[in-house]
Amino acid sequence: MNGRRISNELVGILAVGAALAGLTLTLNGGLEAQIERLDGHIDRIEVQLHSTNERLARLEGRIEGLGYLTANRPPASNAERTP
Repeated sequence: MNGRRISNELVGILAVGAALAGLTLTLNGGLEAQIERLDGHIDRIEVQLHSTNERLARLEGRIEGLGYLTANRPPASNAERTP
């Protein structure tokens, strides 16, 4: 050897750096998996919400067809009513 030695402090710094890099990569992989799972959950919720909106629109149409949602219509006068 040339007589140069790596100091103990440098070895410690490099070891801590390698450990932190490994920890960061491990946590990042777990985080990506969780994000993918959440994306799947959100997609399913969107499909269910779309289905619910369609069903609600059908119900509103049926209720309106029965005459229950006629808030903009003026009330019928007595002459128009039949006994």
